[in-house]
Parts: sequence; structure tokens; C-alpha cells
Amino acid sequence: MNGPPQIKDKNLIDGPGKRDDSRAWCAAQVVAPPPPPKDLKKAKEDAEARSLLPKFPELDPGIFHDYVEYGKRVSWALEEFHFAAILALASMALKRKVIIEAGVAKFYTNIFAMIVGQTTISGKSTACKMAINAFEKSVIYEEPIAKFNSTKIIRGTRSEPALVQDFNDVYNHIWYYDDCSGFFDDLPSWNAHIIGTLCTAYDGEPLERGLSTPKKVKKEEDKNQWNCPFPFLSLLFNMTEHDMMRIANDRLYSNGFFPRFMWFYGQGGTPRKNVKLTLEDKQTISRIALQIKNLRSALGKVPNNGIVIELCDIIEEWQINSIMSRLGKKDELYRVAIGRGFAHAYKIATILAMFDPDFQEKILNQEEYPIEVSIPEKHARMAIKIVDQYLIPRMVYVQSACAATDPRNPQTKVLNAITQAGGHITRTELIRATRLNKNDLKAALDSLQESEEIELVVDKETNPKNPTTTIIKS
Repeated sequence: MNGPPQIKDKNLIDGPGKRDDSRAWCAAQVVAPPPPPKDLKKAKEDAEARSLLPKFPELDPGIFHDYVEYGKRVSWALEEFHFAAILALASMALKRKVIIEAGVAKFYTNIFAMIVGQTTISGKSTACKMAINAFEKSVIYEEPIAKFNSTKIIRGTRSEPALVQDFNDVYNHIWYYDDCSGFFDDLPSWNAHIIGTLCTAYDGEPLERGLSTPKKVKKEEDKNQWNCPFPFLSLLFNMTEHDMMRIANDRLYSNGFFPRFMWFYGQGGTPRKNVKLTLEDKQTISRIALQIKNLRSALGKVPNNGIVIELCDIIEEWQINSIMSRLGKKDELYRVAIGRGFAHAYKIATILAMFDPDFQEKILNQEEYPIEVSIPEKHARMAIKIVDQYLIPRMVYVQSACAATDPRNPQTKVLNAITQAGGHITRTELIRATRLNKNDLKAALDSLQESEEIELVVDKETNPKNPTTTIIKS
């Protein structure tokens, strides 16, 4: 309290004789002093801090650490983008040779990586192109007769029939799509069925489609069929933060497509000049590319499902403890993220292990396959750190955006605008960003204030005659 309560009319309650006591009770009102003015600068800083997602953790020594450090040195792209790009490329060296058996759940090490960043300053396209240019030749192996071992890269837009036809020719693909917003724009119309096909391929289930025109083959039952019994698909997609908020809808999350992605949602970034590659830089890339190629070649002699990754107690305990610690109704989004993050932890841990020279000595060049092996503890803990500290907060963030299913809703438009502005926005900027009329904007702000999702701060000191109103996300 700043001083004692103030009384509107002291004479009303000074005692008999001053005024009519019968009217004193209705006029005697105790009014608290006005609160001190809000520190606008600090409120903005707090809002910006609340809007920041956790940073990407430091990696353990190995080729992934070396590549991320190289990427940070020679480009301005965010470090997690470099990790996402090499992870997607490296996964193609493993294909279906390695299967993870986590109890009844069985899955492969293919990666769906979605890189989201601000235009120009985050370096999302730069990171993707660096990895593609550096490692494409290490994983792309084209021998059309050997459908099991051949690997191809596809780029840009693909229709659903064309994707299945690609898989009919070669079973292993990495799909690189720079600025993939156009892909999502096509979904409501002619390419809607591709989502189901991609989910099926991610799970490693057979792909089959009927043909309207029979093909010329010896077997009668194959004339009207496209099919791929053993698909292995990794995606390396990227888009801007603005496009992410634009395309987000509940359907993309509820059908399981978005949860299959590892979301590398970068924040910030600082452009700078390119640097000349040193001899050491070139040697680093050549060494990593050779390691990826050598592993792919060695695994070429291993049958599908030849290396079986056993149940990992460390990952299992992490999943159970994470869920048990967040059982409230408000934590439902977090629990959903943990459910998919469980598979992501296994995949990352397995890929890290497969590129560990000590682990390779145990699993390569065996006389008989299949063999069962355990994930080394250090790789399991590193994967958990990446998933728990980085990927899950972003998956929850994306899921929250998707839950706001109607972008026409004024409250949704206001919250999206504040989020994209970094947690705070002036009233004038909000009008420009949302294009809402005066009545709809006022109704949305009043509702969001009542639900304590935002607060309004009026800056009367800078310009008393025309004060600025700042909307701050709680």
C-alpha cells in the first residue's frame, strides 16, 4: 500500500451534526490509491524473455559437434539448423538396416526435420544448402536395379502419385524442400492425399496405389499397382516463421503429420559477411563426408533389420518421469509432445551411436545378422537433452499455434500478431498487423485482458497529449 486509504468526502463520516447520518453510509467509499505506473521498458523486456524458447544444448564430441562448430564459424545460420540438416542427411546412410525395438513400438531412424526461422537473418536455407552440397554425394547411391540399396534425392513440389512412383523405382529417398510453404498451400486442393502417404512412409509401412492405366509387366497382379514394400524417407523442409503461423491448423497436428517432425524453430539471428574457407575447414568437411559414405557402404552388406536397437532404460525412465511430473489438465500439450519426443529421442540416440567409432567396432563386419545391441548411455543422455530441452518446448509451441484453428478469429489474430512481434506490440502496429476494425479490436483486447492473456500499458510520459498503448503478452 502506498499510504492510508483515501476517503472521497471526509465530512460525510466526521460524526453527527456535520451531515445527515442517514445518507452518510451511501456516500462513504474507501478508495485505494492508484497503482504506480508500469515500467514499460522492463515490461517489454520481461515479455521478450517469456517469448524466448530454450537454446540448443552443447553437443558431445563427434562428427555432429564438429560439423555444427564448422557451420557456426563459416556462416551466420543458427547452430541448431546445422544440426538438423546433417541429421537428416546422415540418417540416409542407415536406411532400414537399423531398426529400433522399444517394446511393442518398432521404428527406423528416418528423420522429418522442419526448420523455421526469420527471413534473411536466421540462415535456414543456408544451413540446408550447406549440408546438401557437402553430403549429398555421400548418401546418394543410384543403382536402379538395387531398390533396397539405392538412394535418391527429390526436391521441391511432389504430387502424391509422383511420390509413390518415385518409391516404386527406388525405396530410399531424402526430400529437400527449401521454403516449403507452397507445399502446404497445395494441400487443401489437388495434393491433399500426400499427407497420409508421408505418414505411412515415415512409419515404414508399405506404400501401394492403383493405376488407371495398366503397366507392361510379366505378372498379371502387378499390372495395376504401384508399390513400395520397404519405404525409407527423410524430409528436410524449411519455412519462415510468418508462414508457419499462417499455415498452422489443428488438422495438421491431429492427423499426426506435424508431430512426426522434429521442430528446429530458431529465434533471432545476426547476418554477417561470408568468410573464406580455410584448408582446415575443407578437411573437416571431407572427413565427415567420408565417414558418412563409409558407414553407408559398410551397412550395404547388412540385411534390412540386421541391427536391432534394444529397449533403452534411460530413455524409458525419462519418458515415464516426464509424464508423471505433468499430470494436470493444463499439461495435456506437453504430454502429447512427450509421446512423439520419445521416438525422437530413440532416433537421435541411435544415429549418434551409429557414427561413434567405438560403437561401429561392435556392430559392423559381423559374421551373422541380425544382432541386438544397446544404445551407449552417453548417446542416450545426449538425445534426451536435445529432445527435452529443445525439441519438446518447440513442439508444444507449434501445437499451441495449431490449436488456434480459425485465423479469422480476432483473438487469434491479435495473439498471433503479438507473438510474431516478440511478445509486445503497440496498438498502432497491432492494427496494421491484424487489419481489424475498431470494434473487433476492442472486443478482442477486452476478452484477452479478462482472461489475463495480455495486459495493456499506456505510456503517458513520452507523449502526454497522445500516449502510446503497448499490448504485452502475459
